[in-house]
Amino acid sequence: MTTTFKLYLFSLLLIATGMANAQYVPKAQRAKKQLRRHWVSKIEIPKGTKMIFQSAEIYCDTLIMHDKSIFKIDSVSAFKMVANYVQIGKKCVIDAQGNSGKKLTLLNNYPKTYGKNGARVSLLFNIYKMGSLKINTRGGKAGKVTFRGVEIMGVGGSGGDVLFRYYAPFVIARRKRSRNKANVWFETAIGEMENEMAQYSRFPGDIRRQTRAMERHARLNDRLRRRIEMEITSRKAGKITVERLNHPIHH
Repeated sequence: MTTTFKLYLFSLLLIATGMANAQYVPKAQRAKKQLRRHWVSKIEIPKGTKMIFQSAEIYCDTLIMHDKSIFKIDSVSAFKMVANYVQIGKKCVIDAQGNSGKKLTLLNNYPKTYGKNGARVSLLFNIYKMGSLKINTRGGKAGKVTFRGVEIMGVGGSGGDVLFRYYAPFVIARRKRSRNKANVWFETAIGEMENEMAQYSRFPGDIRRQTRAMERHARLNDRLRRRIEMEITSRKAGKITVERLNHPIHH
């Protein structure tokens, strides 16, 4: 029996049984082209565990995230989810952060040092239990090229936009982890970028090292320098839109 046929049978079994982790894709069985719409009756993520989802759209009756669980969105640039009944525990994460850039030694591969953009995320939930939830669409961290003894930083990815529409019979605060209160907070910043000078500037007393770093960076090709500046200027943080609905949604 071929591997492809085994995966096909495995997918049919998950759909037929309505398992809680029907959308989970084990690392060894990922298929990059599986970006179609999925429906599932129930998704339940156990405490302290991560499930990885590769669908661009998911519609489900029930979503349960236990404490410290992670709903990881992978391999899609935009993600939409609708859930009729949602329970979220404490310190949970919906993670759509972009991948980090590469660390390289060849300057002609410089674009590979760019962090990937965070995914655009649209969530439509009926929430009936809520602890604390972080929605993370931050851009991927910049990689770097080490060229002739100089570290040339890449560019962090843009943050993904978030649309969070929900119904809940209680108030959900929009802030980071309010104790004993239902809350949601967002991370949509540009991916981290740190150049050699920024590292040295943390130690203002080390003037000699800082001076040497300035001299090395001054020798960078002007064309590359302009290219980096243009890439940095084009990056942006993701926009956050939150809407509380007066009535539960149905689909």
